[in-house]
Parts: sequence; structure tokens; C-alpha cells
Amino acid sequence: MIAGVDESGRGPVIGPMVMCVFYCDENEIPKLKEIGVKDSKLLSDAQRRSIEPKLRKIGFWKKTVVSSREINEKMKKKVSLNELEAEKIGVMLNEIKFEKAFIDSPDADGKKFERRIRKYCKKGVLVCENYADRKYLVVGAASIIAKNERENQVEKIAEKIGFFGSGYPSDDRTIKFIKKNFNSPELKKYLRTEWSTVGRIKEELRQKTVQKSLGQF
Repeated sequence: MIAGVDESGRGPVIGPMVMCVFYCDENEIPKLKEIGVKDSKLLSDAQRRSIEPKLRKIGFWKKTVVSSREINEKMKKKVSLNELEAEKIGVMLNEIKFEKAFIDSPDADGKKFERRIRKYCKKGVLVCENYADRKYLVVGAASIIAKNERENQVEKIAEKIGFFGSGYPSDDRTIKFIKKNFNSPELKKYLRTEWSTVGRIKEELRQKTVQKSLGQF
């Protein structure tokens, strides 16, 4: 059995990060190419959605949704996002049977990320590389499932707090939404408050409040 591991939603300031491990018999891997599997970032939403049901006939997978709240709590304890990813990957790998796993590494040094994972998972051969989602079809499959779940989570959050864009700091719609609703208790449930982006917004809003109060005298 060969496994592939990837995440979606590592960088957003709103919403969860989704981890996925996809695994199948090594002989089934050519079928992944036949159904159009590749890095999820190279596929449209419609393409990703159409591929996922076909993956059920080829292999199996496990997903882990890491909430903003958990990410915040870990960061307050000085646990890096890379370490958190490694922990979640280790837990998922321990729950499946596999001989070799290909993993998309957030660390520039893949060996370093492998050492992180080994603290949580001792079995199997681990191959941790940058851009593994573009090199290995099993990782591409994991990236598709993770991305679809991340999008599902974003839609559910938007239904509760309103449309906020993609949730990424580079999205102007997201930043404007956070500034407008910064004190909303509902938004705080899904906001990665330990992100530097949020810190900058908080300081900007504080300065505006001070300037406004000074202007009243």
C-alpha cells in the first residue's frame, strides 16, 4: 500500500486547515492519472469535485480538520504550524496500513519534516519533499480531497458569518471583512488570532480609534 499526504488551508487567516492521507495499492496508481489526478491547485473546482467520487473506486483516505481554535491554542504554546502538521500526519498514518508514504513537506528540508513526523509515527518508509503534490499522484489525490473539504468548510462558515472571500491574507475581500467585523464574536470563532495579519489589523484599528478620539477634542 502506497500513501500520499497533503494539506489545504495552511495559509488562510480564516477557517480550518484540512489534512488528508490517501492510500491505495501500488498497482492502482496508473488509474489516478487516467482520471485526471494532479496537484489540486492546477484543477478547477468542477474538476476537483468530479474526480473525488472516482477516487473511491481506487483507494481510501482519512481527513483531519484542524480548527482555527486549535491552531491558535498551539501557537500560543509556541508550537509551530509545521510541528502541528507533523503531529496530525503521524496520527493519520498510525491509523492505516501502508509500506511507503509520500508527503508534501512544509519544511524546506524534507528530512527535517520527516524527523518531526517520526516523533508521532514510527512505521513505514516516509518520503518528505517540497512540491510532492506535483511529483506523486497519491499526494495529488490527497490534495484534491483536502481542498474539497476546505472549500466545504469555508462555505459552512460563510453561511454563519457572511461571505468573506477566500480567507487568505492576500485577498482584499478577506482583509476588509476582518476589519469591518473585527469585534464580532462569531468571526472570532474562525479567525486565526495568532496570525501576524490579525496583529497588524488590530494595531491599525487601535490607531484609528486613538486618532478619532483625539480629533474630538
